[in-house]
Amino acid sequence: MKSNFPLLSLIHISLYLLFILVSVECSIKPHQVPKTMQGRIFVTGNEPFTQLAIEVSPQEVYLISKDSPDYRALWKLQGKMVKLTYTPVGKTQSQILVKSYQLLKK
Repeated sequence: MKSNFPLLSLIHISLYLLFILVSVECSIKPHQVPKTMQGRIFVTGNEPFTQLAIEVSPQEVYLISKDSPDYRALWKLQGKMVKLTYTPVGKTQSQILVKSYQLLKK
């Protein structure tokens, strides 16, 4: 009587690899297309928990992620009007990752 052990092991390994592949594919975030917005840069919060934000309108404010490449440069633009290219961060999308910025003259 022949043993099916090698065949069963191969099936288990294949199913396991398929499970890992599907798990990895599902965990990858979809590519987000950068968006743009214009507004005034300001600092929000109390020391030592301050963070940059952009005010698009009195009712529309977004926190700027500290992971943004130009975060330090934006810190120096407090009170200035800027145009940002960004992608939303998180589920609420009230925080943004700034990809680039342009100082507006007003």
